[in-house]
Amino acid sequence: MHLFARKYMDQKNHILIAGGSGLIGKRLTLLLKLEGYSVSYLSRSEDIKNGIKCFLWNPNEKSIDPAAFTGITHIVNLAGESIAGSHWTNVFKEKIINSRLDASATLLKELQSHTHNVKAIIGSSAIGIYGNRNEEKLTEENKTGNDFLSETVQKWEESYELFTIRKVIFRIGIVLSKNGGALVPMSAPIKFGIAPILGDGKQWMSWIHIDDVCRLIIHAIKNDEMHGVFNAVAPNPVTARSFILTLRSVINKISIPISVPEFFLKLIMGEQKAIVLNSVNASCEKLEKNGFIFTFSKLKNALKNIYE
Repeated sequence: MHLFARKYMDQKNHILIAGGSGLIGKRLTLLLKLEGYSVSYLSRSEDIKNGIKCFLWNPNEKSIDPAAFTGITHIVNLAGESIAGSHWTNVFKEKIINSRLDASATLLKELQSHTHNVKAIIGSSAIGIYGNRNEEKLTEENKTGNDFLSETVQKWEESYELFTIRKVIFRIGIVLSKNGGALVPMSAPIKFGIAPILGDGKQWMSWIHIDDVCRLIIHAIKNDEMHGVFNAVAPNPVTARSFILTLRSVINKISIPISVPEFFLKLIMGEQKAIVLNSVNASCEKLEKNGFIFTFSKLKNALKNIYE
């Protein structure tokens, strides 16, 4: 297709993002605009964010400005409380779950209540659905885990079941970006000369560069035949030990690797240690069969791009 014709076609698509001011949302907004898409946000305030028009919503109260859906062709739902935002008290656990379920319910209610032209919803999920699995390569068909993260993600994905439009759900792995997410706390001690290897270091880390996450979402917007659940992870997961040693080689080669025992992590993190100790070796084969080509398939190349 001619470049001008392709850009003109894309301009007909208007994307509404819930969670647009977050780590993925901000980068996605930039890449969408570069491709000629129109973008709007759902927000708890009407202030302009990142130069983007915001429409009011309050998932806690299931309220939303109906004008938000005018001209919208696709919804990207990235809304949800960060699982690392606080200690996992019962109150915060409830907040983690409800922030996700309420967002889906609010979008569903509005779509069911009014005539619209929305073609598809692209939703975020997480590889945490698999629990702690050190022994196997995990596909979208594998059974789910039974810990808090697994049960949360199961409910999260179930919240999309009543949508009658095309649905694409991405089970996102560890997102690599120097602007937020896991890399910030992982890289900080390395810059100061210590490379902490958490637990025995044998747990699998299924990672993905932030640009590939955003390109996946755009891929799902463009491909009307794409639907269902996909593991959003790069083709080459690594162990936690290998991850830290690779990160060390990129940002501070003279930092000293130090093991941090699991019992110590349990002492200071409690149940939340699952975030850093759970092992998930997820497969992206389904994505690749769908025609997606990763820009960053090897960890070292991804980290070099981020830091260098």
